[in-house]
Amino acid sequence: MNIVKKNDKPINDLLKDFIKKNEQVKKAFAVIDIEEVFKEKMGPVVYSYTRKIYLRGPVLYINIVSAPLKAELQHSKQSLIELLNETIGDEMIKEIVFT
Repeated sequence: MNIVKKNDKPINDLLKDFIKKNEQVKKAFAVIDIEEVFKEKMGPVVYSYTRKIYLRGPVLYINIVSAPLKAELQHSKQSLIELLNETIGDEMIKEIVFT
């Protein structure tokens, strides 16, 4: 016997609602997504030169240990912002700073 009340929601929907309402949780999940997308899209070689990725407000900081790679990424910064925002489904990132 399966008893379901009309106002019950699947756990997946409840978690999505919770994440939407809690900005810190939303940001934490976004940073995890951003790091995974960065690793996937940039490839293992670029990711191997990446030491830290963190978000402060609308600014994403990416620590790259190779100066030539950092300069190269600087040129594609806007397309990277668009790619990451599209992937996480939010306009969370406004700027990227390579450190």
